[in-house]
Amino acid sequence: MDLPPGGDRHGDVNAIVAKASSVGSPTSTCGPARCCQVLLTSLGNPAPPTGAYDAATRAALLAFQHAAHLAETGAIDSATRTVMLTPSPPPVHPMN
Repeated sequence: MDLPPGGDRHGDVNAIVAKASSVGSPTSTCGPARCCQVLLTSLGNPAPPTGAYDAATRAALLAFQHAAHLAETGAIDSATRTVMLTPSPPPVHPMN
């Protein structure tokens, strides 16, 4: 698993996601598919939290990869995981 070196402020988040991804079966409430679905939804690519890597999850992941200019593999490879776990600034909206 590609995790950033210890000591950076994102290490805890990566460790939590890595641990959650390694627990339970793919259909458990804390398995890798559910973690992926929750993360994709929080990033604006809704995936129903079914706990199964289904067609809706694959479509959300492909949409995320497309929007992030990543290879559209439908898998959470190293590049996809890095972008998914890298915080981005909130959008700035002009004040009216």
